[in-house]
This record gives sequence, C-alpha cells and structure tokens, in this order.
Amino acid sequence: MKNLKNISKRMGILVLAAVIILSITACTTPNPQPNTDPKDSNDGATDNQKVTLEYWDAWPGDPQKSLIDGIVKEWNDNNPNIQVVRSTTANDPYKTKIKTAIAADEAPDVFFSWPQGFSKPFVDAGKVLPIDSYLTDDIKAQILPGALVEFDGKVYGVCCTQQVGTFFVNTEILSANNLSVPKTFDELINASKVLNEKGIVPLAVGQKDLWPGMWYYNQIALRMAGPETVVSALNKEG
Repeated sequence: MKNLKNISKRMGILVLAAVIILSITACTTPNPQPNTDPKDSNDGATDNQKVTLEYWDAWPGDPQKSLIDGIVKEWNDNNPNIQVVRSTTANDPYKTKIKTAIAADEAPDVFFSWPQGFSKPFVDAGKVLPIDSYLTDDIKAQILPGALVEFDGKVYGVCCTQQVGTFFVNTEILSANNLSVPKTFDELINASKVLNEKGIVPLAVGQKDLWPGMWYYNQIALRMAGPETVVSALNKEG
C-alpha cells in the first residue's frame, strides 16, 4: 500500500480538487497507509520535489472521459509538483479491479467508489483513510449536506456528483383527461388517481436493469420521511 507520509499535507489540496474538478459522477476515497496520522506527517511536495498521485475511476466513455481528462490536464498544468495520473475502467470490470487492488494493498491514492455497502469492507479492513482533518471549512462550504460518505462518525469520501431523476410527460393523455402537467407532488398524486380510475397506467419505468425504479422510491421516501428515517429503515432500526 502506498505510504502517504510524503504527501499528507498536500492531500487537503487533492480533496479540494476532487470536490471542484471531479464534480460529475461518484465518490472519491483516498487510499493510505493504515494508521497514518496526517498531523505527524512531513510535507513531501516541496518546490524541488514532485509528487505523483494515482487516481482511478469507472468512466471510460464520453462525455465524462473527455471532461475529466481535460480537468486533470488543467490541474497538472497548474500544479507541476503535484501531478495526477488517471486510470479509468468500465463499470463492472472496475468493481473487480478496485476490490482486488485493495485486497493486495495495491490500491491507488484516490479512487472512485460506491458508498455504504460497497465501501464498508474497505473501511472495516483499515484500507482507507478518514479525511476529516483535510476537510477545511472552505472545502465543506462547497459540499452539499449529506454528500459526505461517513462510517462510524468519520468521513471517508466526498461525493462529487449530483444526479437528477426526471419524468417524461405524455401531454396528449393529460389533455384528453382534462389534466395539466403536475407541478407539485400532490398534483402528481391527483393526476395519477384520475388516470388510474380510467384504466390508464399513470406511471411507468423501465426495470430491465432493476435499479432505475430505485430512483423513484428514493426520491419519494427521502422527501416524505426524511434522510434519518430512510437510513434507520436501511439499518433495520426502529
């Protein structure tokens, strides 16, 4: 596993960079030497010393690839002593790749991961570094509430994406049933009831890959019950 003693004081810069420049699709998690205390580490990126950081993600296709490549290049051009080398792999192979690398203590310095269940084994095994001490107030101000990946009260990752679920509306069906496009949740429920009573399926979602339906449930559950209740339900508490 890579020793972060030579770069620990620069990791704060990298965390900020992850928040700013990788704000498209997932979460990043630094990979350190276990039990490394950043407060006791030396600054390895001096004016005459170059640090190279490995960064892995799962976005080999455009538009993400071109965007991230361009941003990494801009970072490297502006920070000659702290260079980021990006490696990207398709989604499913990446899951195997990152698990294998972490198990073999060969993980990169910073990597994309999925929160909660996917990342928890890395935390439990002591393979990843809590980044609380690197999250300054300036960095936290750029992060949406709830966008930090936490385990046992410690932050291990910064989410750098905001995904939006959308509805496509058949305006002809609405007009034929004297309905307007819903603008609120209550209006959506009312329109759904009207259409349902007339034998028209009000909502449909492609479930071939199973996960798309999760978006609708998550949005409704979070809005109506709140994040704390949803997390409690996931943990089978209460």
